[in-house]
Amino acid sequence: MRKFLSTLSLLALSLLLLSCGKYRDAKSAMNDTAEVMEAYADEVEAADSPKEIAAAMDRLTESFKELGPRLREMDGKHPNLNMAAPPEELREAALALEKANRRMMEATYEATKDLDDPEVMKAKQRLIEARDGL
Repeated sequence: MRKFLSTLSLLALSLLLLSCGKYRDAKSAMNDTAEVMEAYADEVEAADSPKEIAAAMDRLTESFKELGPRLREMDGKHPNLNMAAPPEELREAALALEKANRRMMEATYEATKDLDDPEVMKAKQRLIEARDGL
């Protein structure tokens, strides 16, 4: 019984150490960022009016403002992190983030390419400012 408990404890400790990887915080921040980008793309693609597009942009702007401190902390903690060639632990998150970013940009372009709505233009400018602050 003691040997079984020791083995079980060792297994639990191993799983704990694996879940607490060096880049756990970075992975979490990257996944959260990809998630809000995907949600934004879904909203913009489903929008039926300029007002809905502007509202989606404003929600993404707020999400970027909320994520900003985490992303800056991640950058400070891992200043030499190269997202073009991420460590193995971050490859999947980096690919998801790249895909979400591409989808976000395409959705924004498609939704606004022939649109001169002043509210959408203002929302787009706020979004650009928030993104640049990341």
